[in-house]
Amino acid sequence: MNVGFAGTPAFAATVLAGLLDAGFAVPLVLTQPDRPRGRGLRHEPSAVKRLAIERGVDVQQPSTRGTDAVREMLIAANLDVLAVAAYGLLLPPPILAVPREGCINVHA
Repeated sequence: MNVGFAGTPAFAATVLAGLLDAGFAVPLVLTQPDRPRGRGLRHEPSAVKRLAIERGVDVQQPSTRGTDAVREMLIAANLDVLAVAAYGLLLPPPILAVPREGCINVHA
């Protein structure tokens, strides 16, 4: 089963780790673009991006939620399900309609 993932903070990284540790194929991760953080306001990656890179998963950081490019990424990933946990944006219906079996929204 191909499970796409969309999330950003540490809580979402925990969910992504659970999916990966359970053996699910995760061909694509969406996360928010790097943001300025800390005293020096350096652009730093989200917890989800750091985990995905560490585990060798393709990470995309679209700057908008509903572009055709995002939809095309999801189609190309051949997703069965999209798991969403604290992504930070509401995903529009055309994006939610891409995975064959639908989407799962995980709450803390």
